[in-house]
Formats: sequence, C-alpha cells, structure tokens
Amino acid sequence: MAGVQIDGVNNKIDFDDDLDTSISANTDDTLVIEAGGNTMATITATTFTINDGTTITTADNTDTLTLISTDADANVGPQLVLHRDSASPANNDVIGRMRFEGEDNEGNKTVYAQFTSQIIDKGDSGGEDSTFQLEVFNNGAIRDILTVVGTTGGTPEVVFNEASQDVDFRVESNSYAHCLFVDGGNDRVGVGESTDIGGLFRVSLGDSGVTGVDATGQGIVIEDNANTGLTIATPNNATGGILFADSDDNDVAYILYDHANNKLVVGANGGEKAKITSGGFAKFSSTGAYKAAQQFHEFTNSSGSQQVLYCRHLDSSDPYGLEVRFDAAAPDDNTHWAFNFSDTGAARFRVESDGDVQNHDNAYGSISDERIKQDIVDANSQWNDIKAVKVRNYKKKDDVRQYGDNAWSQIGVIAQELEAVSPKLVKHSDPSPSDILSSSEFGTLYTADDAETQDAVLYTSDDQEVIDGNKNVGDIKTESSKQIGEVKTITEQVKGVNYSILYMKAIKALQEAQTRIETLETKVAALEG
Repeated sequence: MAGVQIDGVNNKIDFDDDLDTSISANTDDTLVIEAGGNTMATITATTFTINDGTTITTADNTDTLTLISTDADANVGPQLVLHRDSASPANNDVIGRMRFEGEDNEGNKTVYAQFTSQIIDKGDSGGEDSTFQLEVFNNGAIRDILTVVGTTGGTPEVVFNEASQDVDFRVESNSYAHCLFVDGGNDRVGVGESTDIGGLFRVSLGDSGVTGVDATGQGIVIEDNANTGLTIATPNNATGGILFADSDDNDVAYILYDHANNKLVVGANGGEKAKITSGGFAKFSSTGAYKAAQQFHEFTNSSGSQQVLYCRHLDSSDPYGLEVRFDAAAPDDNTHWAFNFSDTGAARFRVESDGDVQNHDNAYGSISDERIKQDIVDANSQWNDIKAVKVRNYKKKDDVRQYGDNAWSQIGVIAQELEAVSPKLVKHSDPSPSDILSSSEFGTLYTADDAETQDAVLYTSDDQEVIDGNKNVGDIKTESSKQIGEVKTITEQVKGVNYSILYMKAIKALQEAQTRIETLETKVAALEG
C-alpha cells in the first residue's frame, strides 16, 4: 500500500501503490526523483539534472527563469549551456537551438525567431568548425538573417542573408536612416540612399538636388597613410569608366578606358574631347574630329574659338614660358623643325632645328604706329659707333664639339667688343648646359658623382609591384632629384647681342654715309663744272 518508507537502506518516499513514483536518496548526497519508473531528475550537492523536457509557466510578467552566480572572480558569471551529448556526431548536425514562439491569429503555435548552431566540421581536438544563425519568420517562412561561420580551414565570416533571399540590410547613423543600405532583392548597395540607387553602388549624402555627391564635394573619400587608390577591373575586351551626371542628363562627362584598343578617353558636354592612345600620344579636341592613328600630341578647336592652345603662367615672381627640347638627338639642320605654322595654302612660319627662322613673306616687323609712340625725334649719329664695330668670323664651340673640323665659320660680332662701343646692345642671361660645357667660367653641371644624381629609388624584390609582376627588380621607382648634365651652379651670365637694334644703327649710319656721298657728289659736280 501507499505510504512513506524511510528504512535507512533505500531512504525512499513512495507516492503510489506500485512504488514507481518516488523521491529517494539511496546514494550519499544524492536525491533522485522518479515518476512512472523513469528517473526525471537527480540532485547532488552541486548539480541539478533534469532528464526530460521541462516547462516553467508563469501567469504574469514576472521573470520566468533567473540564473544567479555569486562567483566574485574575474571569470564568467552565470552560464547557460546547451550540450548535445551525441556518441556519433556528424557534419551538419544541429547542436542547439533557442526558439521564440507565439500564437498567430488562429491560435496556432508559431516560431517567430530562433537562434541555431550547427556543426560544419566535427574534426578533432582543435580542428572543429561551426555556424551560429539568427533566423526570423517572414511571409510564412523562416529566413536566415545573420550567420557567423567558422569556415573549414579558413577565416571566420559574419554573413548577412546567407541563403541569398530578398533580405535587405540597413545601418542607421545619427543623420541618415540608410547610412549603409544593401538592397537584397535588386543586388545594389547605397550609402545614404535606399530608393534611387540606380547602379550597383551609389553614394547620396548631400541635399543639392544631385544624388551621389556630398554638399562639401566629398561624396567618397579614400584615405590611407601609404599608397592607396581605386581599381576598376574590366575584361580585356570591354570598357571601364567613371561617368558624371546631373539631374537632367546621365551623360554629362566621363573617363573611359577601352581595353580592346588600350586607349583612355575623356568626354565632356556629352561628347568625346580627349584621348590618350596606346602609344602614349594625347589628342585634344572640342569637336572630337581627329584620327586615332595620328602619332603625335594634337590640340584642335572648333571654328568658333580663337586659341587652339593657351598657356598661362600665374607665378608672376619667376615666370618661364614654353620649352621645346630634343632629348634624344641634335639634328641641327633645316629638316627637323622645332616649330611650324602652315595653313591650307602653304607653310607660313618655321623655326628650324638649327635655330634658323623662316617665313613665307620674308617679313619681320614690329608694331610701329605713330599713335602708340611719343617723344619722337631724329636718332643721334651712329657713324662713330658703326665704324667702331668689329665684324668677325668665328666658330661656335658647341658646333666644334658636334662636327669637329667640319664646323662652319659664322659672321657676326663679339659681345664683349660691342659692349665697349654700345653697351645697351648687350643683354645678359643665365647659361645653358651647353654654355657651361663651352666655358667653366659660367658654372658647373651635375655629374654622376653628385649625390643628387644617385638618389633614385629602384624597385626591389620586396615591392608589391614586383611581386604582382607589374614591375621588374631594378626599374626606377622614383627618379633622381637631378639628372646628369643639368645646371648645378651659375657663376657668370652669358652675354648676348640685340642684333635688330644693331641693324637699325647700321641703317642710320648708312643714311649718314648717303648724305655725305650726296654732298661730295655736289662738290665734285661744281668743281667739274
């Protein structure tokens, strides 16, 4: 019959006639709870083990389950452990799940969200991998929203929308509800934008009426404390580029690279305006009308413009103008010109590579209108000056260096000799490297022994460009600060002669000679009469 039996052997309390529902303590410091012949719970001095499902029910908003630890050290506090004690674990086993359930409108029990952990690789000690997922109920199905993946043999990942469903991802900042937005259904990413992304990636942080540009002009900033950049990777038969648009036009300007033809194209105002060809030649045009095969730098303008090229120097303290320099040769002839102007009729003006100047009409002049001049008087006598001028034959030292005994003689004056007669006709300028080679009195040039010509930085095997195969060991990474043959120091200036004024002085002396000749002719005529 039912009763209480504590006999010192079984230490047991039975609650039914068949003695299979009881509380017993037949082991020291252990209490066993049994129901229907099944052990439901075991309590020891340090553990409480429940052997089947347990439900804790509350009828109000009080805490349903509280875990308390009185541990005072720096380690973990209360712990909740989900342990799947399987004797035959396998990959893809679900090892734990925490579900959040509720009732729908029809009273059906529904899982609205759950945390799940799964084995990826059961491995062995030190080689195991797993996943941890956050899933929510959406439109009648559980969707994987967030997955933390311990990839097999790789680096762990945090993945949003692992199942590739129409799930969006949004990060809200202080000022933007969609500071970062991933449109899962349309495969697009927006920064500050959620509805008008338009492309794979779009930045829209300003309120200027033009999406994609910040009000301060800093839509996208790429910053690093070392070399950095932006890469646009495109197949070798396609085109990659950057396009500029406004609220009315999606084709305002662009920078494109044509991989098939290896050329860089720049467009503005809806049309192509410049390109750099595969040979490194630049073409500039406001009409786009130029031939890709032309192998030189070309500047063209439309019929409504004036200057085809306008160079402006804004540093008024130390300005220099255009320079034409042949670095690979010294033709010094009348075939390789340095400057040429022609039209549809003929060649009009040319500066030859030897420095000669030619023009179609053989006319050289200056603006000489009376209305732009004042204090007009007859020039002083140039008779004595012209008589004192010594006209010489000579050879230039740079011609001798280039041609040796075949260097030709020239006719002209010597600046130092002319300076004693007409000092205002002599001008001074800084020497060129050729001048210093002709006379060390002008200064010195950089040589291979100077540190400034030896400070080039070369690529080494440790550079990433060499590792990637884009550069070779020994290629120049940074040019030397100075090149051999450049001017190093200037100690004297070079004297030059203003020949055009000298010619005018000669004309004045010729007029004086003509006057004297006419006077003598008159006197001779009188004597002969």
